[in-house]
Amino acid sequence: MRRKDSLRGAETAKISVRLGNYSASHFEGSAYCIMSTMAPQPVTTPIPVQLSEPEFTAFILPHLSMPKRGPKCKLGYYRVFNLILWLLYTGMQWKCLPVPQDPDGKPAIHYTTVYKVFLRRNN
Repeated sequence: MRRKDSLRGAETAKISVRLGNYSASHFEGSAYCIMSTMAPQPVTTPIPVQLSEPEFTAFILPHLSMPKRGPKCKLGYYRVFNLILWLLYTGMQWKCLPVPQDPDGKPAIHYTTVYKVFLRRNN
């Protein structure tokens, strides 16, 4: 097993890549380059991926056309909206959607139902 110091000296001497105006030989004797791990603070607020029921009824529901026929949504429209918002934000597949479960451990709503609601609202 080689020591880390001897490996660093031997390997950096073989590098022939140019880095701007400097070649790798300029960094041979120095310590490893350390990049800053501090992420800059975002200028804007983050994208909301979940709305509460009062926020949904105040801002989103007035702009949606509600179905006149058929069964009502078991979960509530705001929870289905939050599932769709989460899916669009993360980019996950429909099958991987974290659907809430009822007390029996069964899914409260199937992911295809959420997909159908998305298709109806999207058109």
